[in-house]
Amino acid sequence: MHNAALAAMPRLLPSPLKAACLLAGLALLAGCGEDPMGPDNRLALLALSKCRHAQALQLTDNAIARGNEHNIHRGWALKAAILRDMGDTQGAQALYPRIAEAWEAAKGRTLTPARRERDIRLFLDVARAERVAMGLAEDCSDVPQVPAAAQGAAQGPSNRQAPGQD
Repeated sequence: MHNAALAAMPRLLPSPLKAACLLAGLALLAGCGEDPMGPDNRLALLALSKCRHAQALQLTDNAIARGNEHNIHRGWALKAAILRDMGDTQGAQALYPRIAEAWEAAKGRTLTPARRERDIRLFLDVARAERVAMGLAEDCSDVPQVPAAAQGAAQGPSNRQAPGQD
């Protein structure tokens, strides 16, 4: 009997990979603090990766309106990235003073142009990598463009995408 119990023991114990996953999950559930991007910015980045520019802009506006200082800075930088992705370089550049103000409010120091560009570029790189992973073109050329007014009407009050736009 004793040998049978010992033989069953390895099957009862989790594998090292399962144990590591379990520990990682527990660490996440235990709370790692506040999301550094904020939920609206995270959803905006997801929308940007799906070429849903109007939705992404609305979500960054939400983050800027109700986020903390760090979420606000990231919201302005993400908004500039979205505008650049849409081809509106002048619109993105017009946000640079707001990005700098939000950075200074959050960090207490001056934002360098190199750091600003790094932040904006990071958002663009993540969105474009996600597009490639989903089988979309990096530049959204294979996604039908929906005018912002039509997209908002299709979403209705629930802010959901129209069917077939996933």
